[in-house]
Amino acid sequence: MKSIYKYLLSLAVSATILPACRDEANQVVEQGVAKKHSRTLQVSTPDEAGGARAMLVANQGTKDFYVHWSAGDKVQIFCQQGQHFLDLGSFPLEHIAEDKRSAQLNISYPDVIDLEKPYMLYGVYGAAAKYTPIGQSVGGKHTADEGLVFDASPIIGKPVADFRPPLYFKQKINPKVSGNALQFAHYGTYEIVKMENASKQAVRVLAPQLASATNELWYAHPTSNKSNLFLPSKGTTQEASLLAAHQTGAERTLQSGESRVFVNWYRPTDTPLSKAKLVATIDGVKQTSTERALPKAMKLQVGRAYHLTAVWDGKKLTYDQVEEEVNGKNIVWDKISSDDYELSADGLTLIKWKNFSTRNLDMNRDSRLRKVTSIRYEAFKNCSGLTSVIIPSSVTRIEPAAFYGCSRLTSIHIPSSVAHIEQYAFSGCSSLAGVTIPSSVTSIGKSAFDGCSGLTSVTIPSSVTSIEASAFSGCSHLTSVTIPSSVTSIEPAAFYGCSSLTSVIIPNSVTSIGTWAFENCSSLTGVTIPRSVTSIGVQAFMSCSRLTSVTIPSSVISIGARAFSGCSRLTSITIPRSVTSIEESTFVNCSSLASVTIPSSVTSIKGAAFYGCSNLTSVTIPSSVTSIGAWALGSCSSLTSVVFKGNNPPVHDASIFLYTPSGLKLIVPKGAKEAYREAEYPEDKLVGE
Repeated sequence: MKSIYKYLLSLAVSATILPACRDEANQVVEQGVAKKHSRTLQVSTPDEAGGARAMLVANQGTKDFYVHWSAGDKVQIFCQQGQHFLDLGSFPLEHIAEDKRSAQLNISYPDVIDLEKPYMLYGVYGAAAKYTPIGQSVGGKHTADEGLVFDASPIIGKPVADFRPPLYFKQKINPKVSGNALQFAHYGTYEIVKMENASKQAVRVLAPQLASATNELWYAHPTSNKSNLFLPSKGTTQEASLLAAHQTGAERTLQSGESRVFVNWYRPTDTPLSKAKLVATIDGVKQTSTERALPKAMKLQVGRAYHLTAVWDGKKLTYDQVEEEVNGKNIVWDKISSDDYELSADGLTLIKWKNFSTRNLDMNRDSRLRKVTSIRYEAFKNCSGLTSVIIPSSVTRIEPAAFYGCSRLTSIHIPSSVAHIEQYAFSGCSSLAGVTIPSSVTSIGKSAFDGCSGLTSVTIPSSVTSIEASAFSGCSHLTSVTIPSSVTSIEPAAFYGCSSLTSVIIPNSVTSIGTWAFENCSSLTGVTIPRSVTSIGVQAFMSCSRLTSVTIPSSVISIGARAFSGCSRLTSITIPRSVTSIEESTFVNCSSLASVTIPSSVTSIKGAAFYGCSNLTSVTIPSSVTSIGAWALGSCSSLTSVVFKGNNPPVHDASIFLYTPSGLKLIVPKGAKEAYREAEYPEDKLVGE
């Protein structure tokens, strides 16, 4: 039998080919054959120490492509022996080791496979695969070869928080040799694209990705044992598959000023990349950047990540230089000694980090640290030299103030084993530029990222149900945030002092916006409050000095005191009929406010409610209002008329019209002028309808 196996060919945007073995005679893919035999084999993750890994750090948060097995993980298995090439199906990983890097596979075989003779096994993890003739998958060309094809549609353009690295193994199993351990390997390169929307409106972005100097997109080409890239002619099966893959899973909406990280995965060419351009579909239109030369030719490596930042300004697409990361952006990880740390008696809790000169810490590199399940309260407090940390996947809990005051920390990897980020966990980490919160986290504790003034981006997964008080307070460089629909309340001061925050999306799951929630978010220009919200807390949007518009839905029944105080660019406001009281100083010093609608549900307007609204020219007070507090309309220097609709004058303080124009007219219903005079409204300003 003459085998014509080939190496794994390329994944190009929508298909990656894993050539399989075939006999000179035609092979038949057999499925659904009764399985009568089983064998248990040991399987392990890629050799991380050997460099077969990639990381996402720098300004985009931390995302590593370590793979750690977890319950429910499955591996798709193919088997070849003689003329039989079989899809055996998917098998769960069992007896997962404590370090989550090794496990067992109990594989069932049909009786056509003789387990006493050698056979080939192929395993696929993280992507679906199927057996198909290569010629039907690439460029419409037919070849004599057959192979396995990765389905890449769930992979290309994946948001970084949702991405799982596809792995494979190919191994000959010899029953006469003991061991036969299986080890997975990375197959592709990871391309990390941070996409920024610098235009003035929201856009839909589809799979931003690099293109080579001559090709618009990268595809697999089965012409040799090496991985080549080519662009098929229009109308081929491959191109149609590409479009279908892009339309189903990769599109994301970016608000103005928002950025998002995408991951692409493919088999790289052996030819160094010297020129490249960026392509992306934006609002349904394909956009291509200008081709640019790279500072030096790059030979893209399997298992490594390559970064670039793309910017869409509404007219053109640009990108910065491509940066290579090897073991975490060429980070030199510090050597670890047992004298550097203190563990609990059972070895499961890191009590204290004692070496304050440590800069780059990968806990996975120490046999004891990678078994730790908890990082104790203040374990790394004020480790001011620490710049990068990788927390192992064994850790399930980061206790309060664990990294408090680590002022030079720029990147932190939080593994998907962590369920809660406790209070003050990263408070005062002023150099932390980005963080990816894994989808395992359900709550972000009080002041967890308070004072992280260097934080520019944060991804909050849909698993989070609670963002506690002051969680992101003082993150003065945070530009945008999307709150997932799993969150029901925005707690007090959650985003207080986020002075660079330009946009925020509040989902319709939120029922309350807490006290000081967005106070001093001085770059926030607009906010839409969903119909699910029933209360807006005290000073919730105070001193949002660039806020020009706000929509308050009819579901809101209470607006706290000073809620919009100091919103000096707010031009108009409509208070819904569900509100019964305008609290103290609610709109104080809203100096651009030109119109306000007070509904007939309101019964009281409290002190200084509209004080300092210097652009307000007229206000209508409905007949439902029974009391008006001190200085309610004070210093409204452009106010020319106040229209009262009720025959019964509201109880008021004498200072209600303090510092208003001398020509101000108080227009009252016909026949009610005497009642207003007796209620001590200024007689010289009273005018009957």
